[in-house]
Amino acid sequence: MLTAPAQEALATLTAAFSERSELVDAVRTRWRGGSRIAAGEQTADLPEDLRAAADLLAEALPAETQSPADIALLGELFAQPAGDVLFAWCAASTWRRDTHVARLLAIAAHPDGMHRDRVVAVARERVVEGPLVDALACAPLLGNGTNLALPENAEARARLEILIWGAGSGDRPRRSRR
Repeated sequence: MLTAPAQEALATLTAAFSERSELVDAVRTRWRGGSRIAAGEQTADLPEDLRAAADLLAEALPAETQSPADIALLGELFAQPAGDVLFAWCAASTWRRDTHVARLLAIAAHPDGMHRDRVVAVARERVVEGPLVDALACAPLLGNGTNLALPENAEARARLEILIWGAGSGDRPRRSRR
């Protein structure tokens, strides 16, 4: 469940996105700050209140993707105007290691959903730059084998091959012992 400040930040961005659609890209660029894709991109000038709201959500939303119950609550936002903000955050967070994007994208991909047509592109990016488990969980969202063979999925196919070979060989990052 989002905290009151996070809900307020979500409302602030929802209102801003509906008033000025060009702000979506600026906020997404801010959220992609840690991504390899965002390297070299400049964040557009955003008003201070929108920067603060975006930063607050960037910190709050990853924790909300850790449990199925919280993901279900977040997923309900896709049917509301705030769903545009959540989807923009998902699209900008494909690089994050602390977030489970696949489950949210599966909800957004529902046949009746407003965002289903855009899910494939975000899932593709998550496969390319996401952590092993979540990247693999996004693979079915790309479609069947015929879809996976499409040229736009070449990078995703290559990453899936690497992930599968790595998982099969037991070549996983070692966690430090404490």
